[in-house]
Amino acid sequence: MDHSPTLSTLTAAIIPFLSISQIRRMGKNLRDNDVRSATLRQIQELANTVSSMPVTYEQDGLGDQAIAYLHYFMGGADFFITEKDMKGDGTLGGCPRMVRYRL
Repeated sequence: MDHSPTLSTLTAAIIPFLSISQIRRMGKNLRDNDVRSATLRQIQELANTVSSMPVTYEQDGLGDQAIAYLHYFMGGADFFITEKDMKGDGTLGGCPRMVRYRL
């Protein structure tokens, strides 16, 4: 019996951490046989990263020793994410599309 997570389980775990354009690209790549397997590996890798990330305040006080798990960039700005802001309901900050940046 295969106990591997399903694609829908993996994507549900990472969707809150993706932009709309990344979600669209992921969907296109999953439909393209030339890049489907590479996309599936990337989804698995990102799901593993997100599941292992510390939650709010677990890296509090570590300063420069805090580990950045995700890197977002837009324009000339870079955002390094060290914790996920998870509520008990599995959403980020109470909203499934919101990520809080603690800079």
